[in-house]
Amino acid sequence: MAYGLLENLADDYTLAGADQGDHFTVDGTKITWADLSRSDTAYLYKSFGLDYFTGDWTSPIRFKTVFSSSAVTNYGTCCLMLSTTIGELFTQITDDADIMYFKHEKTSAGPIFTNANYSAGEETDHDPSSVVSLGTVYYVTISKSTNTITTRIHTVDFYGEAGSVEFDTLTATIVGTDSFQYLYAACSYDTTNTGEISGYYEDIDIGENITPIFMHHYKQMAG
Repeated sequence: MAYGLLENLADDYTLAGADQGDHFTVDGTKITWADLSRSDTAYLYKSFGLDYFTGDWTSPIRFKTVFSSSAVTNYGTCCLMLSTTIGELFTQITDDADIMYFKHEKTSAGPIFTNANYSAGEETDHDPSSVVSLGTVYYVTISKSTNTITTRIHTVDFYGEAGSVEFDTLTATIVGTDSFQYLYAACSYDTTNTGEISGYYEDIDIGENITPIFMHHYKQMAG
């Protein structure tokens, strides 16, 4: 599988949600969110066909990411995720969706990343990262083997190659389905909590044919 086949988010993905016009900006291969609250409704997604992302991944999903800013208030959330249905995260959970996500979240400890799995709307596993540095570019690979999702996060250069510095490794066990149809380049939570975060994802690459490769660039802007 070859990298470099970047998803055109502006042309090929569907932007939805009542608040997407206030918080999301899509430009080519980049999705930026600004002052996104946990209570906002906004998501950018694409259907790859039933059970496209299934089985073991011979090549990891890859991406870069940045946490630009976060409010003092907790709970601000934005996810990049695979799912079996359409909607913002809270709606999918209440609709008993199967979900695998990489989430940016503001917690009492500070801004973090979290890797998690939901089966039929119930969280089955999650693994939070160490506190991230605002404005730092993180290079992320997500791989799947049997029922385990492993997310490796690096700074400096690409994805664990020579010269990279490892920031953290997250794991989550998949319970239930491991087949997903929809890729969300960005997705809000949509509950009553407030707390705002900003950042972006960029250069999503899912490779060739049905073996998914995902490249995610998230560059944090200075807070």
